[in-house]
Amino acid sequence: MSNLKGKRILITGSTGHIGSHLVVRLASEGSHLLVLARDGEKLDQLIKNSSIDNIEPFLCNLTQPKKFHRLESASVALTSSYI
Repeated sequence: MSNLKGKRILITGSTGHIGSHLVVRLASEGSHLLVLARDGEKLDQLIKNSSIDNIEPFLCNLTQPKKFHRLESASVALTSSYI
């Protein structure tokens, strides 16, 4: 995954088993991440345990379409180059 170094990546389900492993791996390899999760406690724990500074957490439930504008605003505010 080294070709993703320096890239900006949005990860949904970041506190699940696969998502959390992706967050740690990609962040440790130099990717800049916007990580989404529904559970704020799990999200805080993931950030605390990873101790990597290129992770931007975002609490969001994608099953609630009314919340999409918050995600759009956050991703645009950070950058328009997430993949």
